[in-house]
Amino acid sequence: MAKRGRKKPRGRLQKSIKKVKQETWTTIVLAFIALLALCFSIDQGCETRKYYRLSTIPKLKFYTQLSTEEKDIGVFVENVGLGPASIESIVIKVKGKYHEISSLDEVMEAGYELGLKRYPFVARNYFKGIFLKENERSPILIVPIKFIKNNNELEKIRDTFRKMEIIVKYESIYGMEFTSTSF
Repeated sequence: MAKRGRKKPRGRLQKSIKKVKQETWTTIVLAFIALLALCFSIDQGCETRKYYRLSTIPKLKFYTQLSTEEKDIGVFVENVGLGPASIESIVIKVKGKYHEISSLDEVMEAGYELGLKRYPFVARNYFKGIFLKENERSPILIVPIKFIKNNNELEKIRDTFRKMEIIVKYESIYGMEFTSTSF
């Protein structure tokens, strides 16, 4: 039993804590606060980077229409997303057969299978890495209106374009890969 008046024995930790000066405690607390601020900054940097990635996602939309000047009818692709799209490949499926739009021969073959032999159609080649800016529209296949004799032929071509399936593989500027299909 401990006698009255006698102090209780203290452990080593308690003795060493008592010896630490107030300046040292202040330094330790400040270093801890600085470390927390650094962790918070790193976290905010990661969140900002994630936000920038999401804010530049492209989105491709396909449609068949008369051009703005109504000089031709065609199938167009438009980037309606928030950032540029790097086109990796465009494939047109016609009557169960796939045609990659990377060479003029493939484009011509796809056009012929669509029944566009008698029309002088125009096609754009899409080589790997072509960029579509946001809100940029680009034709895939176009038939000039001046070669179409009447409204029945115009509707037939429009229906033909609507029936074909287009598959596009593209990337954002951050390398995220996407695939879009038409209609």
